[in-house]
Amino acid sequence: MIHRLGVARSPALAVPLPPTLEIEACYRYCEALCHARHHNYPVGSMFARSHLRKHIFALFAFARVADDFA
Repeated sequence: MIHRLGVARSPALAVPLPPTLEIEACYRYCEALCHARHHNYPVGSMFARSHLRKHIFALFAFARVADDFA
């Protein structure tokens, strides 16, 4: 997406940041980021064990933001 000033903006940044930087709030932010825009990122997490999902969402969130910059 191109901002009106010509600067590229990441669609991932449309998800509001957590109000605090507590680890669980950050994990919830990563999950919300992955579910935004209905990409395939959340699909793979369905097959992961529940105790690993938050870590997978964090990895997917990183990949999504990195992909937006590329």
